[in-house]
Amino acid sequence: MEEAGFRETTISFKPPEKRRSKRPLIIIAAVIVVAVIIFLAIRFIGSSKKTPEKSTSGITPTPTEFQFPTDTPTPSGSEKSTPTPTSKEKAPTPTSAANPVDKKTGLDRSELKVAVQNGSGTVGVASKVSDYLKGFGYHVVAVGNAETFDYENVTISIKTSSVKYLPLLKSDISKDYTIAKTSEDLDASSSADVVVIVGK
Repeated sequence: MEEAGFRETTISFKPPEKRRSKRPLIIIAAVIVVAVIIFLAIRFIGSSKKTPEKSTSGITPTPTEFQFPTDTPTPSGSEKSTPTPTSKEKAPTPTSAANPVDKKTGLDRSELKVAVQNGSGTVGVASKVSDYLKGFGYHVVAVGNAETFDYENVTISIKTSSVKYLPLLKSDISKDYTIAKTSEDLDASSSADVVVIVGK
């Protein structure tokens, strides 16, 4: 028999390719994304907390409404000083309000509808005069601002139908205020019988 020839076969051994694992790359990417999210969250929350501090510390808000002056002008020696009631104690006593009928004229003050307007621009002037007139027993139907704030002293406008009250009203007001002008030109359609405008 023939000897079988031994054939030399070479088996080449290839080492297996090293597969690079993607796991470390995924972990690194996830860490970076989380870090970015945390950074942005801190920055956003931090900036929202700082916003009110900035607005109150460095920025002055612009007033949207007219602010009335609060300083009371002091009259010079040449001007006639006008006494104004500083509190309700100077207003007439409650006994006069209990009986609004004037003893001399017989007129009932509570029947006269009075509107008091602030013509000076000083806050609270119309309310003080309103309380003052209520102390006499007048029926105050409205308190508000005049069309302008350039009035001097007290201006009285009355309906012609209520003119009989004018001397009594002038007498009551002039006890503590200076009357600059009176007129009988109040519109008949007005809800008030008389408008008292308090000036500077």
